[in-house]
Amino acid sequence: MNNKEYQQQKKVQKKSLKKYRRHIIKAAIFGGIAIASAFLFPTGLVGVLKGLLGDYIGGSVAFFTQWGLAGAGIIGATSNVIKANVERNKIEKSQDEEEDIVDCIINENDNLERKVNNLEKQKDKTINKDNTKSNDRVVKIDNSLEYEEENQKKYTK
Repeated sequence: MNNKEYQQQKKVQKKSLKKYRRHIIKAAIFGGIAIASAFLFPTGLVGVLKGLLGDYIGGSVAFFTQWGLAGAGIIGATSNVIKANVERNKIEKSQDEEEDIVDCIINENDNLERKVNNLEKQKDKTINKDNTKSNDRVVKIDNSLEYEEENQKKYTK
């Protein structure tokens, strides 16, 4: 179960990272539009529009177009930076959950290793007890045989 959760967190991180990159790129594009409209756009547009529409109307159209694009660029850049920040927070949260899952897996592994070691120790103890019991029986049997042999020697003389 932990492995599935881990894989799921990896997928969330991957998806959020793609979204984060996309939002950062969009924010840079919108920022570029805002900067270009504020500094580069008006000089060429004002000259062309004044010639076509007259001084007042051409200047007004150029002014509102310039600041409309600048405002749209700033709003787009700001909204994409906010979206990128949300995705970054998702990535961080997913990484924290992933670390918790890894810690849980490591703790489970340590607990299982301790259990296996304890079972091996118990097994060794039971084997040693059985061996000492069988050795005691052999010694007792040997002692009784020796005793019988001595008795037989006494009686046979």
